[in-house]
Amino acid sequence: MILAEKIMELRKKKGWSQEQLGEWLEISRQSVSKWESGASIPDLDKIVKMSHIFSVSTDYLLKDELESPQEGTQTDTASEQEPENGCGALNGRSVTLEEANKYMDMAKQSAKGTALGTFLCILSPVCLLLISGFLQDGRIRMSDERAGAAGLIILLVLVLAGVALLVTEGMKLSGFRYLDEEGISLKYGVRGIVEKRREDFEQTHRRCTVLGVALCIISVIPLMTVGTFVDNDIYSIMCFALLIVFAAVAVYLFVWSGCIYGSFRKLLQEGEYAKEKKAIKKRTAFLNGVYWAGVLAAFLILRSSNIYEESEYNILGVYWIVAVLLYIMIKGILGAVMERRSAEVR
Repeated sequence: MILAEKIMELRKKKGWSQEQLGEWLEISRQSVSKWESGASIPDLDKIVKMSHIFSVSTDYLLKDELESPQEGTQTDTASEQEPENGCGALNGRSVTLEEANKYMDMAKQSAKGTALGTFLCILSPVCLLLISGFLQDGRIRMSDERAGAAGLIILLVLVLAGVALLVTEGMKLSGFRYLDEEGISLKYGVRGIVEKRREDFEQTHRRCTVLGVALCIISVIPLMTVGTFVDNDIYSIMCFALLIVFAAVAVYLFVWSGCIYGSFRKLLQEGEYAKEKKAIKKRTAFLNGVYWAGVLAAFLILRSSNIYEESEYNILGVYWIVAVLLYIMIKGILGAVMERRSAEVR
């Protein structure tokens, strides 16, 4: 039970209205309403005063894991002032409820734009693919150059719109970059509010994940069916375009729900956002620049070499696939080694 729920429960047990509790604490009814909705947290002196009014300990009010007043014991002022995660100076930047709520609200707002931008980038080649197929099938009457130009213009417009959305939404959250890079400590009551908002969103996140996975599986069925029973290139092209559309919708669901759910995990410092993971991420940050600079240099050399000219296969496509897989492998090994060393030091 979080602080907001405890205040509401204790007030109702007394049979008081929000206005009556406000009179006891010498504050407005609106302030009590904000406490009970989780929009704000009482100051320390008000928490101490409520502990006397309701005859409960400050530990009970402040610690989410305590579910009954008898579990807590009265604490002194020094212990009450400790943040949830211990000493703020040792645990990094301290995050207030106002900051946490602002970040979660902004992450929820920007999730749609980020998901839409990703959706447009994935969807961008569909028109070019369909125009090319219809042109070969004779359903579109225009020159190859005009058809190619039209498809390419649509592709570039969609990519440009998608990238613009991704950059814009990313800039909105730039002020909270420290959540990705630094260790943080949450003020009293913040953890409970974040966990409650995550719990409320949990079912939606699960549904989006299941539906996204189902769309990815369904997307290949038309293409496999046509490839097996129909000998017509235009139908294969249309099914491939449909596959891309299904994949784009699935990614939209993954990104939208992932952005919102990830905001809770960042504040709670769970999974890849744990303090140890952040420290390892900082240490391996150099790998991105060094590795991809080397990959690009090797690509330019390969592109101008005789190997590329004489090859009968799409050697550049294979090159980039191998480069990505190698990057994932190197980063994984390096991260595991650093994590093991950190564990040994502790």
